[in-house]
Amino acid sequence: MILRNRERRALERAAFTLMEILVVVAIIVALAGVGGYFLIGQLNQSKGDIAKLQCKELAKACDSYFVRHGVPPQSLQNLLDASTGMPILKDQKSLIDPWGQPYQYQWGQTGAIVGTSEPGTGRTITSAD
Repeated sequence: MILRNRERRALERAAFTLMEILVVVAIIVALAGVGGYFLIGQLNQSKGDIAKLQCKELAKACDSYFVRHGVPPQSLQNLLDASTGMPILKDQKSLIDPWGQPYQYQWGQTGAIVGTSEPGTGRTITSAD
């Protein structure tokens, strides 16, 4: 009889209560929310880093165009033009920043300056940075 009471208590406590499960789920959701917030922040920062690297790459491509042809490119589209010889860039995608906007270009005294602006903050990213 004593053994049966112990067995019955063990069987009654074999599962978690609904309240315990809800508390665990709430903790998991809170941790996922905090982690997601930081993950989105890192994603936005990495887009800025990618844009900066692409600006520098496009500026070097413009300088290469200048060395080949003796004149600076009129626009970034000239870097794709195969009629003037071998194109410096292979595809149109390289002229678009990570946010889907075209890069801006100007020729300065020191060479090409390529830039874009970050949509959310308006921060300007250029190859001269």
